[in-house]
Amino acid sequence: MCRVIPFLFSVLCVAAVAVAHPPALPKSESPAVTRQQAVAAIRNAEQQLHRFRYIQYPRLVKQLDAAIRLAEAELAVSIDRVENYRPFRTFNQYSPAYFAEQTWRLRTLAAQQRLKELREERLDLSRYQRDVVAGLQSEINCGVALLKTLN
Repeated sequence: MCRVIPFLFSVLCVAAVAVAHPPALPKSESPAVTRQQAVAAIRNAEQQLHRFRYIQYPRLVKQLDAAIRLAEAELAVSIDRVENYRPFRTFNQYSPAYFAEQTWRLRTLAAQQRLKELREERLDLSRYQRDVVAGLQSEINCGVALLKTLN
């Protein structure tokens, strides 16, 4: 009960202040201001589109292609290592290199999976580009439509 009374008192004080000082309503903006905002939004969207098309997307493609080349090289090395253990396979699990061969087989499998994931990510990147460009184009088109309605 002792905690409820101060809480109710504070709620009543906040309610009284809110009634005494209502929030200010936004003033109606002049057409010149909205026109400037629409032009600024169009320019911003065009800059983002340019930055994405010519800077960000090519950078992402280069990074992903480099990772794919590295994964392919790792896969080739691990396949070569597994093949180097071929003379020892006649001893089966009693071979002195049995565990080393198994380790390289697992690394080969991991490299194959990593390469598959990177190639799928590369395909997703082209879909991502299409979606981003479409979104930015729609922002530009909305701004242009707003400008036409203001004229």
